[in-house]
Amino acid sequence: NTLVAVCIGGTVPLVLKGLKKDPALASGPILTTVTDMCGFFLVLTFASLVLAQLTGDAPPALDAEVQSSGVTQSQVVDTLPKN
Repeated sequence: NTLVAVCIGGTVPLVLKGLKKDPALASGPILTTVTDMCGFFLVLTFASLVLAQLTGDAPPALDAEVQSSGVTQSQVVDTLPKN
């Protein structure tokens, strides 16, 4: 998140100055919005991966791959290690 903030914080004022806009007025809201969005999606992605590991569920993309391969769910479950 900090890396995104540094990149955007350095790039946005230069781009706005090139567009003949005041970089001081527009940089703050743009920087805040972009870094908040990146942080939000980063946290949600991480949480969904951790939750999938804790519950033993496969991510939705993996479920779609299994369904398109013709392998049944019981065949997949049979390959999982037993606790």
